[in-house]
Amino acid sequence: ECYRCLWKRHDSQCVLISGESGAGKTESTKLLLQFLSVMSQNSAGTAHTERSTRVEQAIIQSSPIMEAFGNAKTVYNNNSSRFGKFIQLHFSQSGNIQGGCIIDYLLEKNRVVRQNPGERNYHIFYALLAGADKNQKELYFLSEGPESYHYLSQSGCVKDRSLDDLKLYDSFM
Repeated sequence: ECYRCLWKRHDSQCVLISGESGAGKTESTKLLLQFLSVMSQNSAGTAHTERSTRVEQAIIQSSPIMEAFGNAKTVYNNNSSRFGKFIQLHFSQSGNIQGGCIIDYLLEKNRVVRQNPGERNYHIFYALLAGADKNQKELYFLSEGPESYHYLSQSGCVKDRSLDDLKLYDSFM
């Protein structure tokens, strides 16, 4: 309905996704962005241009990077968002996505310095340590593993079998 009003009536629309921890806000956002991308590509009278495809792909592919910098493992959820964001999409008159930006990024900074027992810090730290090669580690003055960093090991949960830090690194590099 939101997309229909946007396209047919040319009315600006807003979708608010909220809920408790583990309710699926991040997944709902991904699904909504994928839906809008498909609808944009299928909009009537729109020629498939290389530019619009790149824009749509960039928006969808930003999720792993945003999640790596903003999500962490908690005792309730392995991929708990520790941030809020406002994504603004710009559509052409014919209904395809022409651009977008993230307006606000509200990071819970207190989570960087302290985690509860059984929790991990932001995914990006573990992914970098798992995926960076020797030259990158030297360039960024990184040690071999998260155990050597107080901020990553203080909660006692450095490794988690259900999280693949190397795969996450590969997804955003």
